[in-house]
Amino acid sequence: MIVLALFAAGCGEQNESDTAGSKATAGTMTKDEVIAAGDAACAEYRRRATPLVDQLRNSSDRGERAGLLRRLASAAEPSVQRLATVVPPPDGRQALDDYVLLGSDQIVVVRRAADQLDKGDEASAWALLGSALENVAKLRGLAEGYGFKVCGSELDGS
Repeated sequence: MIVLALFAAGCGEQNESDTAGSKATAGTMTKDEVIAAGDAACAEYRRRATPLVDQLRNSSDRGERAGLLRRLASAAEPSVQRLATVVPPPDGRQALDDYVLLGSDQIVVVRRAADQLDKGDEASAWALLGSALENVAKLRGLAEGYGFKVCGSELDGS
């Protein structure tokens, strides 16, 4: 199922806040600290998302699926916000920024797909989710390339 793949990238959504000011005032973390913080955020997201994904797998009701997609997107936001405040070493900044941007984009796409389901346009909803699959590969590549273990890995049972 396409939506499961969208969230299998681990987070798309990982670590700390959301303002440029907090990045400027926070201390730079070591790469190991960034990985630990990111993986903790992804693990928390997975804890929130797994029951929703299970419900989504078993739902055939369009309205219920739209609601579950929104809840999955909302479950991802805190992780993305947390990762946005992490201050990595300079050589890891671009990869982390790219990961946060792609994770944020995934949240928007999932919400748009939910809106399309609410309108009764399942074809558009699944087309939106399908178009986001390319970003899943990018998210995985960024996460794995940086050294994350939880972020970028498959959801259990998917």
